[in-house]
Formats: sequence, C-alpha cells, structure tokens
Amino acid sequence: MSKVKRKLSVLIAVLVMVSMTGTSVLAYDDSQAAGDPADAAVTQEEGNTVPDEDLNGADEGTLAEGTETESEETVENPAEELTTENTTITVPVQKYTGKAVNLTAEKLTVNYTPEGATEPTTLEPETDYVVKECTNNVAVTKEAVVTIEGKEEFRGTVSGKFEIAAVAPDPVKKLTVLPGNGCFKLKWTKVDDVDYYYIERRIAGKKKVNRTRKTDASETKSCTWENAYKIDTSKKYQFTIYAVKNGKKSAGTKSAKVKTVQRLVISVVLKQNVGNLKAGKRYKTLGFGGGKFRIKKGKKTYYVSRLKTKNRKASYKKNGAYSREAVEFFMNGGTTWAKGMGYIKKKKVKTTKYMVWVNTYNQHVYVLKKGSNGKYDCIDDWKCSMGKKDTPSPTGHKTIIRYEAKHSGHNAPYWNFISYKKSYHHGTALHGLETSGGKTKTSWINNLGKLASHGCIRNPSDKAKALHDEYGGVGNRVIIY
Repeated sequence: MSKVKRKLSVLIAVLVMVSMTGTSVLAYDDSQAAGDPADAAVTQEEGNTVPDEDLNGADEGTLAEGTETESEETVENPAEELTTENTTITVPVQKYTGKAVNLTAEKLTVNYTPEGATEPTTLEPETDYVVKECTNNVAVTKEAVVTIEGKEEFRGTVSGKFEIAAVAPDPVKKLTVLPGNGCFKLKWTKVDDVDYYYIERRIAGKKKVNRTRKTDASETKSCTWENAYKIDTSKKYQFTIYAVKNGKKSAGTKSAKVKTVQRLVISVVLKQNVGNLKAGKRYKTLGFGGGKFRIKKGKKTYYVSRLKTKNRKASYKKNGAYSREAVEFFMNGGTTWAKGMGYIKKKKVKTTKYMVWVNTYNQHVYVLKKGSNGKYDCIDDWKCSMGKKDTPSPTGHKTIIRYEAKHSGHNAPYWNFISYKKSYHHGTALHGLETSGGKTKTSWINNLGKLASHGCIRNPSDKAKALHDEYGGVGNRVIIY
C-alpha cells in the first residue's frame, strides 16, 4: 500500500471513531503510519477508551447518547417563472379622466397555467404578484400597458394591455323651455364635470332636427335661442339636450312642446277695396284701435274701419297662462344670445314702476314691478276677458289716464281707463265684473279667459281695485299684446 493510501486509511478510521465517540482530533502524526500496518495500533489517551459493553450495548444503527449526527439538508422548491406564454392579465375598461390611470393589483385578474396543466390558476393580488408600473396611461387608448412582478412563490415580470375609454356623462335630469319675444330660454339641471351641452331643436312632432347648437363655457345651466335662427312663431318646438364629456354624449333629455309668446290674431274679410287690399279677400290684422284694424301689406300699413270688414275670426288659447318666470323672460329679454331681445327693449316701451301686460293670446293679465337691478319681476297675474272678435279690445301701448270706483250706467266697479272721451263720458278700461242683486254675475265669472266683452278688459273685481290701490293706478303703462 502506498504511503498516501496508508495516511488516507488511518484518517478515515480516526474520523469514524470521532463520529461514534465524540472525541476531538487535534492533530495527525505522520509517524503513526511509518510501521507495518499489521503492527500498527490506534491508541487513545487514558480515560477516553470506550468500554466494550457501551459499544456492544448500543442498538444496531443507533448511536450512543451524546453522539453528534450530521444535520439533514433542506432542499427548497424553485420559484415559478411568470412569462407571457403561461400568464394572462385581464383589466376592465378604465374611465378616462385626463389624468394618469395607475392600477392597483386588486383591479387585475392574473391567470397562471403551470407546465403540464390544462386549466389556469388565478393568482392572488399582493400575495403572488404586485403591479410594477403603468405606461401610456393618460390619453384615451386601447394600448395602455400594465406590468406585474411575481412575488413569494413566483418570479419574473409580465406586461398586458388595457383600454382607457371616454365614458358618457350622466344625462340632464330636467329641461324646461321658457317662451320669449321670438326666442326661447332653455334651463336645465347642471351636470358636474362636462365639457359642454349639445342641443337639438325640432318642430314638435317631427323627427328631423332643424337646428343644433353647442353651449359655451358660461352656459352651464341655461341658454337662449333667439329669432336669428328663423323661429316660426306659429309652430311649437321641442328641444333635446345632451351632456358631453370627452366626445361622449349622455342620453338625451327632451323638453315639453312650446311656442314663443303669442298674440291674438284677428283676421277679416274686406267688404270693399282699400288701397292695394282687395274686397272679398281675408287678411290678418296687426291689432285694433280707434275703431280700425291695422293691416300690413308689403311695407305699407292700412287702417281699415270695422264697418268695411266682415266675417271676423280670432285665434287664441283658451284659459292658458305663462309662468311668471316666462313672463319675466319675455319682458326683460334673455342673456347671452338674446340680450336686448326682451319686449320692453325691442319695442322701446316707455316704462313705469309698475307695468301691466294684457296678453291677448291667452286672455291673461300680468303685473310687473321694476326691481333694483332695473329688470321687472312678475308679482301678480289673473284671467281676464277681452273684446269679442266683432268688438275687439284695442292693442298697443297704453297708459291708465283715469280711475273711477263706479261708472254711471254700469254695475261693474273699479274702472281703470286707458282711453276716455269726456263728451261721451265713455272709453275703454280695465274694470271689475258686473254684479246683480249684490252678487257677481256667474256668466261674467265663467267667461274669464275668453273673448267676451264689447272692447273693455274685464278682471276679477278685487284685481281691478288692486290695479289702482296697490299697483300704481293712474300713470301706469299698460301693454296690450
């Protein structure tokens, strides 16, 4: 046996002994390997000899008490590698806000298919993976990117695309339309965080949209639509409004059908030729006053005596009324587009503190009072009765020139004259209802809201009195339109 092999053999024997007895080996002496192997002996210091009974008494394969053993080696399973082949990322469509869309792990669905498996496993957010970053995540796009990174039992990074889409805003809850002087005012409930509103206008009952417009930055709750867009005052209109955000329209909200403010129109057939007006032909009149109808043809206006006409017809709305808000819009004019389109400004009405509007179309009286801002507020209104089609009430701008609590020859009280002739002790007035036996005549009450008088304007008696006692009386402006 070679010297190297003898050294190795002795070393192994010593190590086995150490393992079994716990004896420490401090050094190895080369001289122990110098003699013949048959004469060699392993010696130990006195007191370290292991008794035969200790060795023989040990169970086979069991070490004596106090014997050290080699520790068992723990082998860990390697982390699973996430790749684009075994991992899919699903993200719901994200709402565009104009700001970066940064996703959390909980917003993702990550499915991982282990090697050899046929069904994927859904990974747990924050336990199995985290979101590392989001890119291309500001604008409306289908190419936004989210990148995840494995955690704990998983490693590697995987990216997936998701969509950022513009979402339609909430619809307008309510849209109302106020009629004005050849224009409309639209009012709606504001929708938060929209870019603008888109409005469609159509003739009521028609599918075709004949006009559209966008609101500007100042029109967040209302806007006006004026006669510059050729509104036909004889037709009813309906409007639809949409809230718009990032190019997406909400569901549409429709208004009620409405006309612009109307006036009563009396048409007549001429008994004889008057200027360019032909006998036997029907003409619409502009109004009546001083016993004559005003008829316009071309640029010329003709004043035709009632005696020269026949077969008069009147068109008006029975028992109708405009809201006080609509009356204020009509009189004062709107804002923005319709600035200056109010009746007072357009017709250059000479104003007073209180003004009375007699609406010939729906047989209604409105009382307006000038406010501190210079605009008029509608403070009272009621039904009235104007002149029948054969005896129409005068139209135009009048002034209360005389007041009589009682008028001789009549049982109707509270006469507010807008025309008066002393020689006849007679004229046209806004007065109360006739009484009989101390009670108001039922027929006069029932005729309120209808054409019924001989030219005067009948009012509930308490309202006729209020025109004098509460609303300024003599000197007040009266608009009959």
